[in-house]
Amino acid sequence: MPSAFGVRAMLIGYAIECALKGLWVKKGSTIVRSGRYVRVPGARDHDLVQLARQVGFSASDLEADVLGRMSKFATFAVDTPSRRRPINKVITLISGKKRRAIPRY
Repeated sequence: MPSAFGVRAMLIGYAIECALKGLWVKKGSTIVRSGRYVRVPGARDHDLVQLARQVGFSASDLEADVLGRMSKFATFAVDTPSRRRPINKVITLISGKKRRAIPRY
């Protein structure tokens, strides 16, 4: 697969993740507590299938399959320390505080 397609899939996956988290917030839940990001309970970062389930998005089998595939692209993109640095740097510039946008595992 050409790398441009992988990047496109990653960005689409992130957009879906943001939309699902937006749905979570619209339903009255929170993703920020005391100025810190808190995960959606029961959903791992970038796992769109779990996230969809937790926010109440009813996905068909085909949609769940697509969400699972998109999750792999989103997870792969942040899976190495060298890829985390630019994201952490941007978050630090925005917030004025040194912090990790993507936690180490």
